[in-house]
Amino acid sequence: PWQRADFETANLSADGFIQASTALGDISLQMSTLPDYSSSPDYASLSILATAYTRNTKITASWAPQTPEMVSYTAIAGIADAYSLLEDLANNGLLTRSPFDRLHNCDQCGSSRLNVREECHKCSSSNLRDQSIVHHYTCGTQLPQEQFEDGRKLICPKCRQQLKSYGVDYDKPGVLHQCGECADICSEPAIGFVCADCSNHIPGDIVNTRQWYHYTLTTEGINAVTSLS
Repeated sequence: PWQRADFETANLSADGFIQASTALGDISLQMSTLPDYSSSPDYASLSILATAYTRNTKITASWAPQTPEMVSYTAIAGIADAYSLLEDLANNGLLTRSPFDRLHNCDQCGSSRLNVREECHKCSSSNLRDQSIVHHYTCGTQLPQEQFEDGRKLICPKCRQQLKSYGVDYDKPGVLHQCGECADICSEPAIGFVCADCSNHIPGDIVNTRQWYHYTLTTEGINAVTSLS
């Protein structure tokens, strides 16, 4: 459920009631000066402009993890497809934009509730196991550590010498990632996304993004809502 309020107070006294009445009275007075646009096909868009005008406020984005989009506009809560309407108003010069954040979104259901993860380049599994690379100085062999392990010893699988001293016989110049599903090995895992709402998998190199904004009423926007023709 969405919630919005034109006035909030924890002061439940007579003074608090007076403050609320004054604030809401000012809004009501501003609204009474506007033309009647209730039958307009642009009712939703005009309502957005009217909200910004009568409350003298920006249309501000905020985090809303309870929604698939992850972002909401509390001031205009309840208006369907608010993002598209706000963008149309901005494209027509009735609102100006200032950046809020850029979110990744699912190409199947549009949700931004995505889990980002490291995964296998070959099969896209996230079941990866990190393995140190062992470099044997004498013969130059570089392989995952498990291929050197012989009980509690390290034995080079190429020349069969025992590696005893780190920094003298061998070092560990990096880490490899091995997939627990297909056994593929890579030096750097791929990045992928899984949608928490529809379980769709999206490779990181093709995932869609959406830029979210705060919006401020322009002079043209004020004229549009105050002098409806």
